[in-house]
Amino acid sequence: MDLKTFVKISIIMAAITSYSFIALAYPLTGHADTITLLDYSWQISQGIQPDFYDGTNLPYDIKQTDIQFAAHHPPLYYKVISPITSYLIDNGYTYRQLVLGTRFVNVAISLLTLIFIAIYADCFNLFKKRHFDLVFLTFFAFYLPFAKVSGLIFSESLLLLFIAVAWISSVNILKFGYNHSSYATLLICTALGMYTKVSYLSTLLITLMIMFAGIFLYSSNNSFKIRQFFSTSSSVLLILAAAFLVSGSFYYGNYELSGSFLRAAEQSWITQYTDREYKDFFSVASNSKIWGYLVMPKIALNIHNLTFNNILYMTIGIFSLIGYFAFFSALYKNYCRNKLDYKQAILATSFIFLILIVIMQMIFHATGYGAYNARYLLPAIIAIAAVITNGLLTIPKIGNFLPVIYLLLGSFSILTFLLEKYGIPFYSFDLIEFISFSDTTELLSGVPFSILGDLLTACIITITISLILTLIYTLQSKNNALNNI
Repeated sequence: MDLKTFVKISIIMAAITSYSFIALAYPLTGHADTITLLDYSWQISQGIQPDFYDGTNLPYDIKQTDIQFAAHHPPLYYKVISPITSYLIDNGYTYRQLVLGTRFVNVAISLLTLIFIAIYADCFNLFKKRHFDLVFLTFFAFYLPFAKVSGLIFSESLLLLFIAVAWISSVNILKFGYNHSSYATLLICTALGMYTKVSYLSTLLITLMIMFAGIFLYSSNNSFKIRQFFSTSSSVLLILAAAFLVSGSFYYGNYELSGSFLRAAEQSWITQYTDREYKDFFSVASNSKIWGYLVMPKIALNIHNLTFNNILYMTIGIFSLIGYFAFFSALYKNYCRNKLDYKQAILATSFIFLILIVIMQMIFHATGYGAYNARYLLPAIIAIAAVITNGLLTIPKIGNFLPVIYLLLGSFSILTFLLEKYGIPFYSFDLIEFISFSDTTELLSGVPFSILGDLLTACIITITISLILTLIYTLQSKNNALNNI
């Protein structure tokens, strides 16, 4: 293996140890949906499709919920984790062991996603820049919302695996023409993605758009374009049919219950269990959070409270803004110089359209009584990473340092995210205080601190090795480029 491969492996290992640290250190209560997601999985293992109004019935002495609001979602993710949840529950393991064990299923799923990204990241390289694949992989791996769903129990971990593979397959079709393997992969990802979560729909629309756009690249005359159009249309219909056969009955079941394919009940139930106020479309569309998530993984715009965490998030936001501006500037310059070919134009348009579609999904979701959450932007993470990375790498001399910069920013954002859960600002981080949040040397996850200490050491070591290897590689490639001048 060459040095670049070792760099990619080190980045993946650093990311996986970070996700594992989240899985073990995050408070046992998890996020608001933890109990409902585990209950969904357990009911699936018992051959039961959860009912929205039946609530949760996990066989533990914990606070259950009166409604099973995860029942809105298709069951594939819960079927994937159900062997683990059923084994742990049926064999008498504690609730803590159930939560921690299931979290590591997500870590494993995200490992697969990162492997695909590491191998195929360069297919998103619009301007043929050096180090694109390293920067893209680092941005993707250490993007805080992705790290969070990788270390905790969220269906987005599986969804993003299908989204990543679908993107790679559709770009492969765009660049090299129609081939059976890419088409079959896209069909499978579409069927499984829609059976995981409805937010895959945005990716489905863009991948189909890319397929139709390819007609004009590989068709030399009008008659052939017409034949190619009907051939592509047939392929698209097969993809849609596969998605309908796999998940159509589930979404139709939602429609029968609530009049909406997306929900198992009307939104009014939210007012009974939360203090959310009704929000109209325009107030949601003009909310800074919706658009702020495009540049920073966590909103930190309070200039009167410049903690280390806020400064870190704002630094990430500044890099993102520069990346967006540089991307559009490079596109415009290439267009003016007639250097923008059709493939670049189609890919760039696809990235932009996907981001806008996902933003619209977020707006429609939050309208009424829905919530704002950076996690809902994850279906667009590949497009966001591609736009920002392509943009930043067009800036002279910055490319050699971007992988290192994003490793540092990403790893610090994960650590500060965890410390915030314990109410400890980064600048006053004290291991003794970290331990003292429990009566013993256990954290709020119930894991002995000795284990966390070993894992934290592993995180620091893997991140350090990754930083060193990345720096060596980028400097080496810079010297090689200078020698070839």
